[in-house]
Amino acid sequence: MADVIKLHGGTLDKYIGDCVMAFWGAPVPREDHALACVKAAVAIHRAVHSLNEQRQAENQQRQQDNISRQADGRAALDLLPVLHVGSAINSGCVTVGFMGSESNISNYTVFGREVNIASRLEKHVGSDRIVLTASAFEEVRKHAPELADTFIRLEPLRLEGIPAPVQIYEVPWTLETPPRSPSDLKGQMRP
Repeated sequence: MADVIKLHGGTLDKYIGDCVMAFWGAPVPREDHALACVKAAVAIHRAVHSLNEQRQAENQQRQQDNISRQADGRAALDLLPVLHVGSAINSGCVTVGFMGSESNISNYTVFGREVNIASRLEKHVGSDRIVLTASAFEEVRKHAPELADTFIRLEPLRLEGIPAPVQIYEVPWTLETPPRSPSDLKGQMRP
């Protein structure tokens, strides 16, 4: 994920448990920040999907091998886990810079209401979905209206600590034939 984020011009902020936080538009301003973020999310989802297909094929082979291994008294091979990813995207004005104090390690990061919205939305996304707010949708529409037209408008969502419901959209990202690696996605325009 980190490689795909960087490939699409994002700044990898931090790892939070099983979450990767990234942002676009800083330290170098970028007009198409939301579009670049959506492209990175699509690339990540497609890469994970491709990896899962490889793992499922390997698991079928392992299950076959385990029949003979168990007959020979050998330990069974563990099955590879299938991975799931969900992405939440928001766009807006945030505070960015090195945060901390002289006595604590500083971290180049972002914070503010828009970061809170993205974080709270991420908790509702679920697996194998890319969901973005109306503000991110409008930013994508400025730079790629034909792409934005493929997004699916969903019911507004109430997020903790945010007074008004947040309008959200889902980004279709599936492929009939997924790429073999994240580098196969470089420069791809449409999810």
